[in-house]
Amino acid sequence: MKIKKIGPFIIFMVLSVFQVATTNYKSAYSFTPAEIDQQIRRMNLYPPRLAKLGYLWEAKREIQIGKRVIANFLTAIDFKEYFPARVPYLFSPLILAGLYFFVLERKVRRSFYILFLASILTLTVVGPYAKYGPVIIYPFFLLFIVLAIQKIFQFKRG
Repeated sequence: MKIKKIGPFIIFMVLSVFQVATTNYKSAYSFTPAEIDQQIRRMNLYPPRLAKLGYLWEAKREIQIGKRVIANFLTAIDFKEYFPARVPYLFSPLILAGLYFFVLERKVRRSFYILFLASILTLTVVGPYAKYGPVIIYPFFLLFIVLAIQKIFQFKRG
């Protein structure tokens, strides 16, 4: 009985450790020479009286990392990123329908909502730059597919 409640958390923790361990942080939070050149060009476009603002907005590492975290979040919630390369087109409508039923379903345990949001947060912080892709979110895709099939074909639990 306890294993049923702890099982999803254990799987999530294993996938989280795997996601973090296989992430290439060098590409996640370092800047390429082209990005640095673009920052310098944009910084030079500011008028002299706003040079300090240009420096803060374009060259400060903290601001650039914040922009990268925002880009990671937008990548994590963009389902278009997952469909072409990682999920066959056949499953994309099932995933979207399953996500819809997941949000509306009151019987789904609250822990799954928390784990789904935690996986999005993890992908936001570490980025989708892991060696094997965003593996932390794949179990939720499977859950969404199963929920969609169950609702569409009206399967009842045993």
